[in-house]
Amino acid sequence: MTDPNSIPESNTQTRRTQRAGPFSEKGFTLVEIMVASGVLGLLLISLAQVASTVADTWSSGHARAERRQHGRAIVDFIGKELRSAALPVHREVLSGKADLQFMLNPTQVSSELKNPHALFWQAPVATDTGHGSLAKLGYFVRWDGNKPMLCRLFINPNDSNYLIYDEEKIGSWMNAGISQSGTPTLQNGWVGLFAENVLGFWARCLDRNGQPITQTGGEGLFDSRVSYTSTVEGEATTYQAPVLPFSVEISIVMVDSRSASRFNAGVKTAIMDMASRAGTVNAATFIEALKTASAQDSKMLPVLRSAVPYQMQVYLENSP
Repeated sequence: MTDPNSIPESNTQTRRTQRAGPFSEKGFTLVEIMVASGVLGLLLISLAQVASTVADTWSSGHARAERRQHGRAIVDFIGKELRSAALPVHREVLSGKADLQFMLNPTQVSSELKNPHALFWQAPVATDTGHGSLAKLGYFVRWDGNKPMLCRLFINPNDSNYLIYDEEKIGSWMNAGISQSGTPTLQNGWVGLFAENVLGFWARCLDRNGQPITQTGGEGLFDSRVSYTSTVEGEATTYQAPVLPFSVEISIVMVDSRSASRFNAGVKTAIMDMASRAGTVNAATFIEALKTASAQDSKMLPVLRSAVPYQMQVYLENSP
């Protein structure tokens, strides 16, 4: 006699299968499914982190390579213009004559444009040659708020600011007003902007022995209207004014736009201070100063990671 409360084994198995679902037929339990899902989630998170790290590394490397190309192009361009710096027409001391000059940090130029150096000269690169081919050139770094930029002054011989041969303007062919005319402002837009995110511009005037030139008198760090003496193989030679240096070492330091966008007043002040120190003579020594500052102040570390130096020694065609 069959028990009415009993359930056939086949029916019980069917109900268990229906309750457990299709995964149970393959041997998976709910716990195993949850564990597998958790592991899969962790793998996806890890892969996303790896992909993000790889993308950041690639982006950083690409930005650094791009800065290297841009920086090299910048110093090459400056070097090309600098190489053809012109000699004065009058071959005697020019204390009472207006003529060509080669000036590093002239006293008339605002200190705001000396970060740390501002260099000015003339070269036959005019774009309007109706009044001759000699244009007035200059390079300097200016900070616009917390943003540094390398500026290029370019004045054609037909410009009203071209005062080189004006007898009434002796000693003032380069002044604060003229240098500001080549500086990007709200009034003149992007006139004079040559490159963004340049922390400093350095120029060292060197003699035949590759040593920095020291002058007595004159304006700024080098003045072509002042003679200088250098020693080669133990023999001192005096080069009479007007005279150009034998070569000029130029260098800059650039950072990427992402790092520059994070600059605040404190970072700006620290950068300007390092650039103007007596021991910071070029881009290489600036990087060394930046390493020391980064070890002492963590906010300078992103600047160090992004900073790339560029340097070139330019031999002047009209040097003595």
